[in-house]
Amino acid sequence: MKKFIYILIAVAIILSCCCACSSQASYDPSKSAISSVNLMGGGYVGYMGSTSFIGAKDTYMGIRKLNRDGYEAKKLLSASASYINVTPGWIYYCDALNNNRIMKARSNGSDIQTLNRDVSSCVNVVGDTIYYYAVVTQTVFSMDINGGNRKALFNSSLSLLYYTDGYLYYLDINNSSRLTRYCIETGETEVVSDVPMHSYCFYGENIYYLDKEKMHLHAINATLLDTNNVTTLYDDESIVNFIVVGDYFYLIMSSAKQITFLARLELDGSNYAILTMSYPYNLCTNGEELYYYSRAYDNAILVYNPKTGYTNTSDRTITIGE
Repeated sequence: MKKFIYILIAVAIILSCCCACSSQASYDPSKSAISSVNLMGGGYVGYMGSTSFIGAKDTYMGIRKLNRDGYEAKKLLSASASYINVTPGWIYYCDALNNNRIMKARSNGSDIQTLNRDVSSCVNVVGDTIYYYAVVTQTVFSMDINGGNRKALFNSSLSLLYYTDGYLYYLDINNSSRLTRYCIETGETEVVSDVPMHSYCFYGENIYYLDKEKMHLHAINATLLDTNNVTTLYDDESIVNFIVVGDYFYLIMSSAKQITFLARLELDGSNYAILTMSYPYNLCTNGEELYYYSRAYDNAILVYNPKTGYTNTSDRTITIGE
C-alpha cells in the first residue's frame, strides 16, 4: 500500500513539473521576446501563451490585454504602443506619447517605468538584455532590462533590427537595404545577402523576404544563408507587404486603382486567394491569428482566425474607444 502511495506521489510530482514547464514553453530567455514577423508591422501585438497584448496608435485604445479564447479586451495602459515584447510578468514597449522611449510595466498594468531617453524602435528583449535602435543618433544600443548598463554597439541607418542566435540582423539602408548581421560576441559585421530587401522575417527554417526592386516574395534557408539558392514563391509586383501566420502568408496587395486588399497564400506559394477588400495595413499576429488595421472600419484593428475566418465582423473587431 505504501509503495502504491509513493508511486502516486511521484506521478503527481512529475505531472506538476510538466504543467509548470508547459506554462512557460512559449518563453525562451535566449530568444527575442518579439516575433520577427511582427517587426514588419510595427510590433503592436505581443503575446505569450494564450494571452495577447494589443497596442494601438489611438490613445483611447491604449494597450489592451486579450485572452485568445474570449476576445475580451481589457484596457491596461493609456499608451500609443509599438514593438511590444512580453516576458513572464512584464511587457516592454515604445510609447509615442513619451517620445517613443522604451517603457516597461507589469502584465497587470502596474509599476510603469521609463527605461531610456532615446527615440527608439525595433526593441528586442532577450533574457536580461534589451537591444534597440536609437532613431535620432542612428545607433544600436544594449542595456539591461531595468535601463542600466547602456552601451552603444554600432552606428547604421537601418530598419527591422532583430536578434537571433547571437546576431543582430537588420536591413542596412546605407547599403541599399541589404540584409546584414552584427555578431554580439565579436562585434563584427557581415553582409548576409546581396539582394536589396524591402522587408524580411525569420520563420521556421527560412528567411522570407520581399526584394526591393520588384516586390516579389522569396525564401532562403536561414541556417545556410545561401543567397544563390533562392526560392521565388510569388512574383506579383502588386505586393505591398506580408506576414506569416501558421501555414500561410498574408499579403497586403495593391490593385491598379490603388485599392489595397488582403490575400492569402500557402507557404509553398500555391493557392492564392483574396480574403477582404477592407483597406488593410500594419499586419501583426499573436501566433495563431492575424491582426490588422482597416481603413474601411475607421482604422479599427480587425482580427482574422485562419481556421474559422470571420464569424461576425463586429465581435472580431477591437473597437477604438473606451
